[in-house]
Amino acid sequence: MSIAANLSGEMAVVLSRTYRGLRSLASAAVEGKAEYARLGRAMSDLLASTAAGREIRTMLDVGCGPGGYTLQHAEALGLSLDHVHGVECNPDHLKTAGAHFQVRRVDLETDRLPYDDGSVDLVVCNQVLEHIKNVFWVLAEMDRVLTLGGVLALGIPNLTSLLNRPVLLIGRQPVTIEIGGPHVRGFAHRDFREFLLTHPGFRLAAQSGSSLYPWPAKLGAEWLAKRLPSLSAYCFYSLVKEASLDPCPWLACSADGETSYARSPERCGRSGLE
Repeated sequence: MSIAANLSGEMAVVLSRTYRGLRSLASAAVEGKAEYARLGRAMSDLLASTAAGREIRTMLDVGCGPGGYTLQHAEALGLSLDHVHGVECNPDHLKTAGAHFQVRRVDLETDRLPYDDGSVDLVVCNQVLEHIKNVFWVLAEMDRVLTLGGVLALGIPNLTSLLNRPVLLIGRQPVTIEIGGPHVRGFAHRDFREFLLTHPGFRLAAQSGSSLYPWPAKLGAEWLAKRLPSLSAYCFYSLVKEASLDPCPWLACSADGETSYARSPERCGRSGLE
């Protein structure tokens, strides 16, 4: 057997072991209540900072699940549950969340949100978009129901996280969008942010991150993740609506299944964030 063949075989073993190690780290990190709590806290912190000085009277949680995050956000903002709403499609989640606040059943891929134009001050969609194929439609619906001056808050898993980068480098499926997993879309932090800013009616007010796997938590992983969202496992964005546009620019990206937006320094510069 040639030296090249030996090296190739040894490299394959190293890469396979590396991949298994990274997957093991991911599995250990994302399981349990601590992970769930981090994601809720990261969004609540972002909402509190963005909402400061703004009048938030109503909140809609799109894809509210069983309502745990929704209740946490409402408490952080001091909102009465009489003014908190959610939409969800899972029957069990509808029942659980409905015991605390108003919830309606909606198919986010096709249904209109059952709220009037400009009727909601805060729309939250945390860890939901990765489960939806037609994200352009649901984003346009969130735009429609949001009032001028209102806040749109989004949270997504980051395809280009510190953990996913070496996985992609060795040619394996990233943990964010596993084959057979529940996620049908993957988002890279910078490109997703650029896409959001193709809507000139929104201004990016703040961004943040959570979980810097496999960086040890004891060495300030959350502190770093907030400041380095491009490397964090989860990214969060809050946008302020400054103008209503019809049709919604985000819908233009769904034409013929192709994204038509162009990257431009001018668009990215509107946020004042890197």
